[in-house]
Amino acid sequence: MEGIRPYLVILLLFFINKTQADIVVDTTLGKVAGIEVKSVIKDEKYYSFMGIPYAKPPLGKHRFLAPEPHEGWTDVLEAKKERKTCSQMNLPMRPLKKHGFCGQDDCLTLSIYTPKLPSNNELSMPVVVFLYNEHFKVSHNASREYGPDFFVKEDVIVVSIQHRLGSFGFLAFNDEKLPGNNGIRDVILALKWLQQNIHNFGGDPYSITLMGVDGGAAMAELLLLSPKAKGLFSKVILQSGTAWNPVYMPPNPVDKATALAKQLERTAVTSTNLLEELSSLSSMDIANAESLSVDADEGRRIQSGSVPFGPVVEPDHPEAIITSRPENGPIDIDIPVMIGYNSRESIEINERFLRKPQYLTFADRDFLMAFPIKVDYHFELNTNSYRKAVEEIKEFYFDEAYVKVSKPGEYLTYVSDVMVFYPIDYALRKYVNESSSSVYYYTFDYSGELNMRKNNVMEEAVTMEGTWGATTGDELCYLFVCKPISKLYKKILEDEEAEELKVIRNMVKLWTNFAKSGNPTPQGSDFVWTPASKEDKDCLVISDELQMKKNLHADRIKFWDDFLAKYKEIAVDGCVCEETIEVGLKQGVVVGKVEKTILKKQDFYTFKGIPFAETPVGELRFQPPKPHDGWSGNLEAFENKPTCMQFSSRMRNKEPFGISGSEDCLYASVFTPDVKGNAPVIVFDYNDQFRTWFNGTDTYSPDFLVEEGVVVVTISHRLAILGYLTTEDGVIKGNNGLRDFILGLEWIKQNIDKFGGDPSKVTIVGSRGGAALAEILLYTEKAKGLFSGAILQSGTALEAMYFYKEPKKKAFDLGAALNITAANSKELLEELQKLDAETILQAEVKTIDVTYIDKYQISNFPYAPTIEYGIEDAVLSELPEKSKIVNDVPVIIGFNSREGLDMVSNLIIEPKLLTDNAEKHILKLPIRTNFRFVQNSKPYKEAGRDIVNFYLADKSLHYANILEYAVFVADCLQNYPIDLTAHKLAESLSSPVYYYLFDFRGQWNENSQNIMALARTTMGHHGATVGDELCYLFVCSRIKKSYDQMLNLPSEQNELKVTKRMVRLWSNFARTGNPTPSKDDEVLKGLTWKPMGKDSETNYLHMTKLFRMKTNPLGERKKFWEDFLEKYSQMAVDGVIGSEETVEVEEPEEAAKPVEAEEPVESVESAFPGEPAVPINIVDNHEEL
Repeated sequence: MEGIRPYLVILLLFFINKTQADIVVDTTLGKVAGIEVKSVIKDEKYYSFMGIPYAKPPLGKHRFLAPEPHEGWTDVLEAKKERKTCSQMNLPMRPLKKHGFCGQDDCLTLSIYTPKLPSNNELSMPVVVFLYNEHFKVSHNASREYGPDFFVKEDVIVVSIQHRLGSFGFLAFNDEKLPGNNGIRDVILALKWLQQNIHNFGGDPYSITLMGVDGGAAMAELLLLSPKAKGLFSKVILQSGTAWNPVYMPPNPVDKATALAKQLERTAVTSTNLLEELSSLSSMDIANAESLSVDADEGRRIQSGSVPFGPVVEPDHPEAIITSRPENGPIDIDIPVMIGYNSRESIEINERFLRKPQYLTFADRDFLMAFPIKVDYHFELNTNSYRKAVEEIKEFYFDEAYVKVSKPGEYLTYVSDVMVFYPIDYALRKYVNESSSSVYYYTFDYSGELNMRKNNVMEEAVTMEGTWGATTGDELCYLFVCKPISKLYKKILEDEEAEELKVIRNMVKLWTNFAKSGNPTPQGSDFVWTPASKEDKDCLVISDELQMKKNLHADRIKFWDDFLAKYKEIAVDGCVCEETIEVGLKQGVVVGKVEKTILKKQDFYTFKGIPFAETPVGELRFQPPKPHDGWSGNLEAFENKPTCMQFSSRMRNKEPFGISGSEDCLYASVFTPDVKGNAPVIVFDYNDQFRTWFNGTDTYSPDFLVEEGVVVVTISHRLAILGYLTTEDGVIKGNNGLRDFILGLEWIKQNIDKFGGDPSKVTIVGSRGGAALAEILLYTEKAKGLFSGAILQSGTALEAMYFYKEPKKKAFDLGAALNITAANSKELLEELQKLDAETILQAEVKTIDVTYIDKYQISNFPYAPTIEYGIEDAVLSELPEKSKIVNDVPVIIGFNSREGLDMVSNLIIEPKLLTDNAEKHILKLPIRTNFRFVQNSKPYKEAGRDIVNFYLADKSLHYANILEYAVFVADCLQNYPIDLTAHKLAESLSSPVYYYLFDFRGQWNENSQNIMALARTTMGHHGATVGDELCYLFVCSRIKKSYDQMLNLPSEQNELKVTKRMVRLWSNFARTGNPTPSKDDEVLKGLTWKPMGKDSETNYLHMTKLFRMKTNPLGERKKFWEDFLEKYSQMAVDGVIGSEETVEVEEPEEAAKPVEAEEPVESVESAFPGEPAVPINIVDNHEEL
């Protein structure tokens, strides 16, 4: 007996295969072989024919064209398994088995599921064509998702049709070659195939019902309204979708096609060109590019969602399917319609708010305002009318007129109404008024075990408030067998008392009755579903019981009817518009002011004091910045915030002396010509050696740059001790001021587009310490991708004053000065965080080592950028001179011709401060070196004498040659390091480096004018000192009267001419990376600013009354310093030049006496006449002390 078992198995398999092979049906294209399927219903079966091709595969040049009928096949076609779906990109919008690309182009097939097969064509069963796609992007209408068991049990045949999706089915160019809607043409061709063949499967070609869900409902509805589909079906069921929804039928299909081509790096000039370009690309690349090509802000701008590619209105041509929007075309319906929605459609799409209700605060701040139907107007964003409209919506839908974390159900109702309920109700009312046949209206409101999609959401939800009823797609699992939860059906079908079974039977009976007769409750039924009428919108509420209700949710319908009518009356030329200065950010809504520029009287928008980081106080003091969490309500950004806390020891330009500012200071300010657009951005930072900072329009107003179409931003960052204190061990990291600025740049990248700026065109313009800051960002990964250009004005990170040698010691010195006893860095930090910030700043002077300058021959600030050796997340791990370029961007770099006037201004104002001891301390090194001199050693004095002999014409320092001395001080403290930086960047960058010298003197040279007004010695009427160039780029508020006077003169003065040229150069650079991109510029008059080469010859732009290219701005002074540094570096032994043995003992110094000259020395009459100049220990009187 055991021996014959294998033969019995083989014999059984033979009969099974033979039985399946015998399930063959003839079609007009050839024979198809299906399979017998066991139903989930006990003792039931049906026949399945899957993947029958009805059209030629749309491959190659046919990919985006109308479908062509299939030519047929000769052998028996195996139709026993599902074919792949049409090409699509599944995005993780909800739980799916697979995310990402799936499907293929060869996909135009249909599947038939029939309870019986005719022997002599005696069967004539009704047919339901099931169409399910989600906004024409993805499709789930195969039996592996939704089994037809319940329909076939009622002797109804189910057919699913695969059609092209996304751009494959709906790419359009508004011409006859590429009219769009080929995905709908696919379905029409399939319906024609069914007309000819469904009788061979037992179906009645004259009793075909289209049953569409979501996007499938919109497709079925468009077929209902299209003459091209007339006679191909006899009834329509529309579930949770309608073509009246504003996401469909966009007015700009060509724009979408062009955007897709651009995303794929192809051109789209004509439809023929577009088809050629796209036909050779992979389906995956095209599908992936669809979502990336969408203008993410379009929906907010027009208050309407939009699918990437869906149905469109076609141009007039013989084969047009859709020639007008539903709302614009005639409605001629002569077949029964069933239409409805689920009671809580938005549960699924808003699942994140149920998992994390706190996110509803953002839903309130960045409120989603959307029209529920297509209208011929929109609101201009952020106007009073827009805000008022939002307030009306909130007052109607939300208990206290805002979105509450505790009441997500209110938000669910709003979103459900806008996205589904109102447009479906609107469509119903249109059809009731126009249709000659019955229109049946329903809402599905049941929640049970088979609500698959809702239950998936609720598994991770932390609140159930407002989650009664059914979400999108929930009704399908009571009409079909949803395969992911198929095990539940066996349990339910075996329990006659199960409530879900009752709902299944009710719904299937209603739907199949409608498919059979056009009436869901034909005569003799226990329950009567009355069709809707003009007078009463009778609606069937489907839950555990069936109930008829009239005029459901009439108050919500009335609200939207009135709202839409009201604003339609207000709209002018399709827009509810008015002047606005409100911008919505992820952090919240920010409101600015409208101001006018000083020259052209042009409106521009100012947003002052937008927080980008939390206030760095308490435990956040001396720590990296923390991004700001946002705010509730509208943030009024009308006034500048205080600067970061600082101690100013200089009184340049009448700046205040002493402590000012606040620790609550991490704010950005934005000045934009238009909140719409894509303008280049300049981030302006002017700080003096990271000690003092100047705040927005309080000092420098960006009028001129704004008039050139540039967005200007300032970022306030911590300074001195509060920004750069470090223990070098990660406890106090240091460089937190730099981190503040970098976080500000990140904020700009994320938000500047909301202000009309282009986040890919951000140029940092730094002056003085701001220039050093900008240069440092060239070397750090932390700023990667955050800016596209840098302009370094009168500053560089190579200046010797930065990167103090012993910052950790200085931190503990500060603690000692504040009477803090700390065993380690952590204790020091904790104690410093307890103190008042002003107390800390006042202690700074106690930590200054007055011997440092003479010991190392460099000026140095202990509380400025540092090197973070071995620190995780370091901003800078090497000195700039040793660092490699990370951010390779175009650079402008330069200085002013007479920077030293400011640096020795105390001597110019009071020459008697120049004492006879000054020359002894003249030796200072211009850059950080690997050597130092032993003070008063023979080499030390020799080096000092070298400087005196070169810079001072009469080989000694006295008050009459202070201007020569000023040249030395400028070269030593700034100019030589800047020149060195310019050459280093020119050699290291692949991007161009543009070098300049600003040498103009006019009424707007604010600093020079102030020094000259106080000077007790002549200083000449030429050249520019520290900060003078700023008043030709910005409106310097302290001399605003001078601008007003100059601009009102009958002729254009040189000051304005220089301003126009400088501003044009700077804005051109911000826009293109080239300050002179065109020789046709009417302002620059043919000027070409040549970038530096990699040779020793230095091209630079000399800016005076005329702008001209010259070479080598430092002349022989550059060679002096090169030779000087080379000479003494060779004398160093272990980094030291000279020794204590060579120190010359001097007599004790008497009280210093003013130095007098035998006869006056004439002042320098040109910027650089080859003049030597002599230094005193002027740095001792400079900012660091």
